[in-house]
Amino acid sequence: MALLPLLLLLLLPPLAHGWSFTLPTPPSQCATLPLVITGGSSPYVFTFLQFPSSTNSSTGNSTWGAGRAYTLTLDLPNPIPSSSNVTESALLPFPAGSLLVVVGSDPSGYGSGGTSGVIQVGPGEAGGCLPLAPANETAALEAFRAFPDSVGQCEEQSAQFSSSLSGQVTVDTVVPLGESYRTLAPNTTGGEGWDGTVQWDISVTAGTQVAFVLGTQDGGPVLVSQLMAVQPGQETCEALGAISTTFPAPSSPTTSGAQASPTTSPPSTSASSGSKAGSIAGGVLGGIVGALLLAGGTMFLLRQYNRRRRRRRERERERQQAIGLAVWRPSAPEKLERGSWGRGYRDEPEEGHI
Repeated sequence: MALLPLLLLLLLPPLAHGWSFTLPTPPSQCATLPLVITGGSSPYVFTFLQFPSSTNSSTGNSTWGAGRAYTLTLDLPNPIPSSSNVTESALLPFPAGSLLVVVGSDPSGYGSGGTSGVIQVGPGEAGGCLPLAPANETAALEAFRAFPDSVGQCEEQSAQFSSSLSGQVTVDTVVPLGESYRTLAPNTTGGEGWDGTVQWDISVTAGTQVAFVLGTQDGGPVLVSQLMAVQPGQETCEALGAISTTFPAPSSPTTSGAQASPTTSPPSTSASSGSKAGSIAGGVLGGIVGALLLAGGTMFLLRQYNRRRRRRRERERERQQAIGLAVWRPSAPEKLERGSWGRGYRDEPEEGHI
């Protein structure tokens, strides 16, 4: 019995936290885009990223052109079973012809629902829904600088940010059809100058396209980089993205690339991507607790079963003893009256011996 919990732990399949979303129809300018959500828990956060129009990443970020970052938060029944799905919708404030990626997140971490492929926005309604202040506006260009203009496989990247920013600086590494993740920089102190630096690792293989989104947790200015192809490097690491991103036609429906959580969390040197590590630790802890509960329930059922077996055996033994007594009693010696005994068996004195 003492080995039962260990055996159950070995027999249990590994538990993985994960959910997914699907875009069943292609996006169009200022049109409603359906989102089919499977699994996960509320609140769901969908980040829509429009990349800058320029294709030359070697120039300064001031020449990249306009990019956009739009966030949609959905508070749905918690949780959605993995065997069913819920369909919601979002209005897309993106112009036709722009390149778009959607990242799904929930309380388990940034990118926990996966990242779509690169989608080209098709023509649609009139442009009245387009925002007047896209990302990469003057405030964002003034807040971030020394942004990497090339990316090498498994190499460390860095960027500087102004200490005038409020809140904690975040760097989102977006891997289309792969695992996107968030890196947190130290808290800013306020003031003037470029005394803040954030560093993060690029744990993707050569040939994969990535992009970076710099912002703050307090909703400050957002800088969206171009899509950059990861170049071969001198380092090797456990890569999160192994698929070279393609540009599907606007008519192609898209599914998030990450159907389940990764088995490892992207490394970080001076900052942490704690959301991924937290989801993995939560999954492991949940698996251990579930295994212990299952082991305890199994031991309780086995104990009840053995107790019922002992009771049945005791009742059977009592029944057999009762049958034996019933068989023995009719065959016992017959009891005779005292008057029918012979003289030698009586206690009365014989005549003449008084």
